[in-house]
Amino acid sequence: MDAARLPSRLLALLAAGTFVLLAAGGLVTSYGVGLAVPDWPTTFGEGMVSYDWFESPSFGVFLEHGHRLMGIVVGTITLAAAAAMVVHRALPRAGLWAGLLVAAVVLQGVMGGLRVVELSPAWAIVHGVFGQVFFAATVVLALVTGRGWADRIGPANAPKALAVGAAALVVAQAGMGAGMRHTTDPVLGLPPALLAAHLLGAGAVVAGTFVLVRRLRTACAESRPLVRWSGVLASLVGCQAVLGLAAWRLAAGTGWAGSPTTSEAVLNTAHQATGALVLAAAAVVAALCLARGRTGE
Repeated sequence: MDAARLPSRLLALLAAGTFVLLAAGGLVTSYGVGLAVPDWPTTFGEGMVSYDWFESPSFGVFLEHGHRLMGIVVGTITLAAAAAMVVHRALPRAGLWAGLLVAAVVLQGVMGGLRVVELSPAWAIVHGVFGQVFFAATVVLALVTGRGWADRIGPANAPKALAVGAAALVVAQAGMGAGMRHTTDPVLGLPPALLAAHLLGAGAVVAGTFVLVRRLRTACAESRPLVRWSGVLASLVGCQAVLGLAAWRLAAGTGWAGSPTTSEAVLNTAHQATGALVLAAAAVVAALCLARGRTGE
């Protein structure tokens, strides 16, 4: 194996592991079992690794503790990827980027723990959104450190501000979605104002994506990477809109109250996980636009 490609491959593995972790966390939230294990950093007074996961007293404990174990795996891969970035000088200021990567994964773990020990929905929301941002960052870093990134330099007229704005819209929408998932009362259901804000945010993301993709297809038509990634972004936004409408229709009959059915939990988790993919695609488009803009100026 080409040693120079090790950082990119480890970062790609990190991105894949982070996505699985996000999906697991989505299931934990969808089933409402985020507090099934009441302590942190231990699990019922035992070490996370030494706790007998397969003897969990309930499905909720099995899910939540499994989510924690996946977090340990992702943290370990992060350390390996950061070390490889520094050793192989995978990109300019590799030490800085590696340090930020490690700091981010540690911060994410601490925020997840604070959500438990402080019984805080606010920490749960921040934890959920930051996880998606971390995933998007790993995808971008895997591409930037990979073979061929330097060859993607192209037009200087790429819509940098529009691409960054679209990614920011997706982050804001992820925040509203996390707010819905973590503040819905099991008896009273979902506050109408929060649902309205989330629907308006969805409309803004769809409109922003349409404008961005149209601009990329006209102003940067000769750039195959930008055209390809704009197509990926548009497709994911379309899938996300369909999943959101399906989740809304399925839950509307109960007013978002009561325990979720398996169908609701799976659909809500798919909606959340696809949102993470949307953010990753938007971040890649923004990175491509910014890289092109710098080289052309």
